Amino acid sequence: MIPEVVGAIERTILGVAPLNDCGENGCLICCRIQGENASEVILDDKVDVVICQHETYLGSTDKTLVKVDNPRVAFMRLVSAFFLAKPVQENVLNWNA
Repeated sequence: MIPEVVGAIERTILGVAPLNDCGENGCLICCRIQGENASEVILDDKVDVVICQHETYLGSTDKTLVKVDNPRVAFMRLVSAFFLAKPVQENVLNWNA
């Protein structure tokens, strides 16, 4: 299936976190849970964006849901693309110059 975004398209993400461990507002989480248990996690005040399965439904909410086939893979791709540190290049400075 094609990924679907439900809710606000533009969001500022300040961090990523595992379920039930968002330490700040602007948090992105991955939720593979479905049903009422998913609602409890997703509706946390500090969670703004949730990568979840297509079947996830919350009704009216201020959260942004990114519905995908495999939430875990999509989450890891986003973390890798935006949050992992780039390797530091050694010997950049020439102290003899």
